[in-house]
Amino acid sequence: MKSDIKDVKGWKKSIQVEIPEHEVDKQREKVYKKYQRKVQVDGFRKGKVPRQIIERKYGDSLQADLVDELLNIFFKKAVEENDIKPISQGKINDYTFDEHGCFQFKAEVEVEPEIDVQNYTGLKLEKEIEEVTLKEVEDTIELLREQKAHIKPTTNKSAEGNIIEGDIQAIDSSGIPIIGEKYISRSFEIGKPPLGDILQDQLIGLKPGDEKRLDIPIPNAEKSSNIKINFYLFSVKFVYEKTLPELNEKFIKQIGNYTNIDEFKQDIRKKLQERNENEAREKMKYTIRNILIRNNKFELPSSMVERTMDYLWEEHKRKNKNVKESEKDKFKDENNAQVISTLKWNLISDKIIENENLTVSPNELEAKIDEIAKSSREDSKKIVTFYKNPNNKRRLQEALLNEKIMNFIIDNSKVKEVKKKTPKKKSSIITPG
Repeated sequence: MKSDIKDVKGWKKSIQVEIPEHEVDKQREKVYKKYQRKVQVDGFRKGKVPRQIIERKYGDSLQADLVDELLNIFFKKAVEENDIKPISQGKINDYTFDEHGCFQFKAEVEVEPEIDVQNYTGLKLEKEIEEVTLKEVEDTIELLREQKAHIKPTTNKSAEGNIIEGDIQAIDSSGIPIIGEKYISRSFEIGKPPLGDILQDQLIGLKPGDEKRLDIPIPNAEKSSNIKINFYLFSVKFVYEKTLPELNEKFIKQIGNYTNIDEFKQDIRKKLQERNENEAREKMKYTIRNILIRNNKFELPSSMVERTMDYLWEEHKRKNKNVKESEKDKFKDENNAQVISTLKWNLISDKIIENENLTVSPNELEAKIDEIAKSSREDSKKIVTFYKNPNNKRRLQEALLNEKIMNFIIDNSKVKEVKKKTPKKKSSIITPG
């Protein structure tokens, strides 16, 4: 067998193969024997039909099967001998038997793009610095107190700060119930979002058993200046009083192993600062990805994009049972840019790993598992068992390797610290300890 490989694109190769006559005859004999074993012709026992009769009766089928065998066997052989790693099924463009009995065919095959990643060191990066304020610490403490709040039912009229629970029936402007729009056991904290602040005046002064018409303003998306009013009948089931715990040693012991309130506040500040650091680093990583994708331009094989998109679509359908097949095109349009970006980054990062000989050793992997187990609120044995699963361990290894890539790039870049300019979002609940 002779094979000639040519590059069509960075991700496509052309393969031209010539199979000598004796190899063709060998495969023809195998095809003939297969037919001889299975065909039945009147006057002959099965397996004893003469060759000339089989060829006369099944000539076209014999030839078609021979071509299939030659293509399957020698395409695979050509790919292996030339160390080609296809990412999709090869496409046969042309085939023929020449006058000497040799078989020739041409094929195209898609492979991973051959890329040479440039300019991934010496980047100019900005790291946003955001100092934790006293208000953020106080807000976080309030959120933690909210988590530990004591709730008890009351027969008193509802007041600001109470939680009120009941069934809600949508009605039209005349008070007629709208079928199919009843919501069971919905609750509001009077004075707080969502809705408890907007409906505060309507919710105050109610007791269990009361019914109250609620007029809920809904912004009109088409005309931002207009407000649409939806009407509901609210049947009160419970009113609860909420009492927040005092900020004292008893409270902080419920949160973590703290000796005093100052230590508790310092730990909250530390956790908030770590959050800010993580957010700044994630933003840098996002910037690095975009820079390298922009600076290293290459095409992706269409089959690679399609295969990934099909996988994501099947996952989307599995998680959302009501999804219709007619929504697939819209789904693909919405996710196409992200899929291409992710695939390009994967190829770029793989090349950097190869260039810099980055690895995660078994000891590093086990140390990370041990760290996760010790810091987790779950039973450490469950964590260790989870990572005994090869797939889970592989995903952790990939995450550690990706972190090594980012560490390498950042360590070899010029990083300038800048003060964060964007408005601060409200503190999320951070549990110290």
